[in-house]
Amino acid sequence: MYSEVIELIKKEYDTDETAELIEIETSREVLAKMMSIGQKEFYQAMEHGLQPEIKFEISDYLDYQNEKELIHGSTRYQVLRTYRKGLRSLEITCYGGVNIGNA
Repeated sequence: MYSEVIELIKKEYDTDETAELIEIETSREVLAKMMSIGQKEFYQAMEHGLQPEIKFEISDYLDYQNEKELIHGSTRYQVLRTYRKGLRSLEITCYGGVNIGNA
């Protein structure tokens, strides 16, 4: 059941009137299913210095537009990898959960 709300974060860059580079962050919400990181996946990632913390599944891979960050609840994560599962769904594995307060 896709009952968790995640906020996919996209960052783009532009310049202001003084030619300074500015970051423009946009977000959008999608429904997801929270999943756990499997033991094998966890230890394989650790061998490469990565520490996956949480995984989400969205029902339609077309809802993902190569965002590199997401927010779930009051925690912001970095996207480690994505994996297309079956015909339509997509798994998003994340790391680096940082509490951002009351979101």
